Amino acid sequence: MDKLKKFGKYLLRYITVMLKKFHKKNPKLITYPSYISFVVVLIFIITANEKNIMSKNMNEIGDSLAGFAGVLAFLWIIVTALLQNRDLKLQYSEIKSMKKANESQARSLKSAEIFKVLEYVDHKIEKLTPYIEECRERINMEIESFVSNYDTGRHPNATFQPHKDIMEIWGYFRKKDVKNELLYPLDSVRDDFDYEAYLKLETIVRNMRYIHTAITAFTKNADAEVKNEVIDTITSTEQMLMIDWYREWRPLLEHLESIVKQAIVQYEIGNVMARTVIEYSLKSEADKC
Repeated sequence: MDKLKKFGKYLLRYITVMLKKFHKKNPKLITYPSYISFVVVLIFIITANEKNIMSKNMNEIGDSLAGFAGVLAFLWIIVTALLQNRDLKLQYSEIKSMKKANESQARSLKSAEIFKVLEYVDHKIEKLTPYIEECRERINMEIESFVSNYDTGRHPNATFQPHKDIMEIWGYFRKKDVKNELLYPLDSVRDDFDYEAYLKLETIVRNMRYIHTAITAFTKNADAEVKNEVIDTITSTEQMLMIDWYREWRPLLEHLESIVKQAIVQYEIGNVMARTVIEYSLKSEADKC
């Protein structure tokens, strides 16, 4: 009897340990239905023993087993559906995580690509800077020479500031008694200006065009994703080199150059050869339009 009790205690302890391991290793969705199934089986065994089901005919035994099996089957169908739902949620979560990882990787690749492009642009601008500075010095020299040689109403002791003194050139070619407008027409151009003044204007416009053509070349082949960053780099470079005001004044000066050329032909300013060349260039520009 003592041995039987010891064996029972050992068996109970063993079952308890195994149940703990089973509970730790498996999710609740498996353990709890397993416990319920165990209880159902135990109840069936106790009930079958009390009612002496095994001594009845095969049909009654079969009906009893069928009812018992139906309860377990229904229970595990529900468990299976819940497990599938859980697996689908886990798969969705994994897919979502993979999507985020791919997006993060794409952003990293994009950032690396932008960095390489900007590094290339910075390198090219650095090589281009001496050329830009040379063109800028020619522009400044022509503006300073212009305001020194021609009466524009500028105060003689005023400090030279190219971005402001350029206005004096714009005002020099305009008649005094006409409407003050930035893009003034041909009939607002004076008929007694000096041909050398036109040459200075042409030099200024040409060098501005050289600079902008060289700088804006970087944006022509740039991808849409990095174009804004390249434009920002170019804008910063223009500010650093103090040529950012060229973008505002270049269209105005190009318009002024065009109508001054027309005035040279119409008012017969300068020598015949110069007027012939200018007239030919005006016809070529008209044909292009």
